Amino acid sequence: MITTVQLENMRDTKISEISKKNLADIKDIEINVTQPINIRFEKYLNEVKNPYYFLCGETTVKIEFSNGGKPLEESLTNYLINLKNK
Repeated sequence: MITTVQLENMRDTKISEISKKNLADIKDIEINVTQPINIRFEKYLNEVKNPYYFLCGETTVKIEFSNGGKPLEESLTNYLINLKNK
């Protein structure tokens, strides 16, 4: 299992220091939603290797979280509604 220190190091890594060959492609990760959340989370961490950086096809993605921010689902919903209304 990944330690807190390892997670902090992954989070603090700059995108310029990341090699695509070391990143997992999110499209290749399958999660069994019938399993308990702790099992799903552990499996995801093992497969993605770095939860802050991964690939989506050829695109490198960096995930950042803010304290007290809106939930991702709400932000994506608002974004998609705004796109539809344009």
